[in-house]
Amino acid sequence: MRMRTTVLIAAVVVVLLAGAFVVWRVVRSDDTVRVKASTGGTVRGDSGVTVRFAPGALSDDTDVRIKAVDVAPPEGMEWGGEPVDITLDGGSLRSAATVTFPLAGDDDPLIVSRHGDAPWVNEGGVADGKTITTVVSHFSIVGRAKARAQLAYKILKVPAQLGAAVVSAYRDASYRAPDPKCAPASQTWRGSVRGDNVKVCVAAGTDGHRPRLKVVNNRLYGQFLQLRGYPPMQVTQPDKVKLVDNVWRMLGDANRDYTYLPGKGTIELELPAGYRLIDFLARPGLEAVIAQFVVDVLSVAMLPVGLLVSAVQCVLAAPVTEEVARTFDLKRVPELGGALNNCVSASTKAWSGLGEGAGDAQKDEAAKARAKEVDAITTAIKDAPTLVQTLLRSPIQQVKSQHVIAERTAIVPTRALNEEGGNLPAAVVATQKRLYDAASGYGSNRFGIVEALPKPGLQFGNAADPGQKPSLTLGSEPDPVAGPKAANALADLTSTPPMHWRCTETGRDSYVYGLADPELNTYAGRVAALGFAPEEAGAILDSARAARPYRICIDPDGTWTAFSRATPPEAFPEALAAKLPEKKTGYQDCPVIAPNPFTPVDAACQGATKMDIDGDGRTDTLLTFRRSEQWTARAVMARGPVADLTLPIDQDQFPPVQPVVLTHTDFDGVAGDEAVIVAGFGAHSQFLVMVTYTKDKLLLVRHNGVDDQPEMFTEDANNKYSIGIGCSDHDHNGVPELVEASAFFETLPANGSQTRWTWHGKTLNKADTTEVTNPAWNQPPYRGITCVWK
Repeated sequence: MRMRTTVLIAAVVVVLLAGAFVVWRVVRSDDTVRVKASTGGTVRGDSGVTVRFAPGALSDDTDVRIKAVDVAPPEGMEWGGEPVDITLDGGSLRSAATVTFPLAGDDDPLIVSRHGDAPWVNEGGVADGKTITTVVSHFSIVGRAKARAQLAYKILKVPAQLGAAVVSAYRDASYRAPDPKCAPASQTWRGSVRGDNVKVCVAAGTDGHRPRLKVVNNRLYGQFLQLRGYPPMQVTQPDKVKLVDNVWRMLGDANRDYTYLPGKGTIELELPAGYRLIDFLARPGLEAVIAQFVVDVLSVAMLPVGLLVSAVQCVLAAPVTEEVARTFDLKRVPELGGALNNCVSASTKAWSGLGEGAGDAQKDEAAKARAKEVDAITTAIKDAPTLVQTLLRSPIQQVKSQHVIAERTAIVPTRALNEEGGNLPAAVVATQKRLYDAASGYGSNRFGIVEALPKPGLQFGNAADPGQKPSLTLGSEPDPVAGPKAANALADLTSTPPMHWRCTETGRDSYVYGLADPELNTYAGRVAALGFAPEEAGAILDSARAARPYRICIDPDGTWTAFSRATPPEAFPEALAAKLPEKKTGYQDCPVIAPNPFTPVDAACQGATKMDIDGDGRTDTLLTFRRSEQWTARAVMARGPVADLTLPIDQDQFPPVQPVVLTHTDFDGVAGDEAVIVAGFGAHSQFLVMVTYTKDKLLLVRHNGVDDQPEMFTEDANNKYSIGIGCSDHDHNGVPELVEASAFFETLPANGSQTRWTWHGKTLNKADTTEVTNPAWNQPPYRGITCVWK
């Protein structure tokens, strides 16, 4: 493809540069002239405008056309001759070219240029009475404009005009902007301001456009909007031709903390996806005034936008600017003036010096062509310290930054994506709202999410932000649900409709948030059918996209059970389950397991016993831990499901009880081991509970022997009596019976009893009790727990 470059060039009054020409051709409006890159040459249009290319100035042999165009001159100027559009077809300008316009009379011209719809740029010019000439480093529309002396005069007047206007603006506290109008107003976002520097409203999102925050300046002075680390928010720019508008837009693009809101001005910000709260500062003060001073001076001179923006960035980045703006130190003002002069001088030097590809002669010509404007700018900049001193004695010291806030209202779906009728259980909706509130308030209450956890903690939680700092309140390790990314994901998840589905991490029937495809394409019709307005549906889609790859599960009873990140659906993290170490608890020993997704980091006394809980022949893990003054037994199966059971341990008992797993074996003849756990103490005895598993649940084995504590068993041994638990296949039917036996041997003949229990599912029924007398007993015959029946 051939490269085509066009430039509009005009002179408000313009000059012809003399010199030897390799090629001289007159070009009519519809004609082109071929110019060789190696030799260069000069092309003249039928209006008398000439363009001269030095040898090597073009990248390739190029067709050049000069065509008169009808275009409005820069604001406040008039043309001294027809502007022209210079087109290069087949090559590009490598260094610079000399453009010359004929003069119609003894006026005071300058040459201006514009590339496409960009702002006009002052190219200066050297006049000799018959022509005006300048050197350009790019091509665009070029024209000759009049009144160059007036332009310099306008540059010199900027400091006084701006100083008077700004001081007046900061002294005038009576101005009130009209209330902004947003039609239609958003139903999912609300705007607010902590103060009255600005006024806001939020317009509803429409097809192809996101909701827009309209910010109206309620003051006569300009302010910076400090947009901080949010994703770029599209700023409306109705007039992209004006130089000043482009400068402020480019400055905001380069550093969002310097998004400029003019006095009495309006900005619309398109709110980014994936956020529920946008909070930034409207920041008036000296920095905004200094930036406005640089912009006004250099824009009157019509410097290129890029150089103008560089000058403003340079001034704002100078440490002395921030220090004077913060401390109002009049002694530092001369230093500030020096920094401002250095920054502006660097830009004017770049403007008048061309690029590295231009020769010394061309650079000298360019500097001479722009000398009048550079002198005026230099003089104007010297007035900056006086302006700053005047401002520092004005009410500018009383103005403060104020927060501007856009907050998305809560969207709490009450139906599942994959269920046509009915609502979510009330307990699920209540948990969903509680989690949304906790996640949305994470910035002000870091522990809100942790406080929303069920007492045993999550059965699976691996969503903590990478590198999250440890919580001194909750333990030595980060909480598995904490961090700003995790909080944002949790709020997004609870703003989307769930699916009624099996939870991968627990293996149970659940309402799973984040399981559907991220665009909800599969359920687009269902989202609409759930009764959401178009704007709400759009917010739900935003949340669904932003929440990936996180997922949560809430049980039908409202228990929040899982919060996972990057765990594929239907792929239980077996490797993480297998890595759980065996860690035995003792009567006094209170261990802690290394951080893992199955055990809350703020849990105490984290024991782990390896055993086959569900009878599938694989090694599972039975965890025990204390959290929120509650003891929990948690089964983590190698095949996937996770199940919890609250242990009946009296927290007020002294000394405190720790759930020691005494043994595990198959007591009931059904595949899978039961675990016997110490749950309390008597004067000499231990009270035991037996934990078993069935139908994805952990249960306590109950019996009908003691009415008030049907889940308790007793084990004891001393020099007077003993109580023990065992099992045997007494009737040889292939199913064991549980035997609880006691013996009293303080006096002989010793006597005791044996109570036999038979299994009915996972419940023990009392079968018979046999009294036993044995003269040989002189030590405890029944001790601990023994079960050998196969």
